[in-house]
Amino acid sequence: MESNNKVNPGTPGAGLLSVQYDPAALRQYANKTHRKATRIVAQYTLLWGLAGLVLSLIFVTIGDFRGSEQQTAAIIVIVATCLPGWIGRLVGSSKALNLKLHAQMALCAIKTEEHAAQIAQDTDKYQKTLNGGMPRMQSPQP
Repeated sequence: MESNNKVNPGTPGAGLLSVQYDPAALRQYANKTHRKATRIVAQYTLLWGLAGLVLSLIFVTIGDFRGSEQQTAAIIVIVATCLPGWIGRLVGSSKALNLKLHAQMALCAIKTEEHAAQIAQDTDKYQKTLNGGMPRMQSPQP
């Protein structure tokens, strides 16, 4: 597989690889990031909820609840599972929003490049129209 990166020895920062603009790579990054953002909320909710469940079961087992206290133990397990799950959902939603923002920024970069290329193309057409199809001439330097 060949790389489009070239070393420019005569320029400042010689020895560094020059990076080529690749809209397909940006689109791929944006799609991958957006997919990750949609999964992350469920992952955090489940992870935190399971952690709360495990900790509450350990607490109930150590507490050795008997008789009427079993109802209290059940309430502890339910609350100790749901509360961390809810917190995990909040944390996951925050991370998902950040990932979606990064995906949107990548898509905006693509659109900006497309619009800049279109403006340059339209400007060239306009310049040619003004010059009657002839290239612009440079004015002589004194």
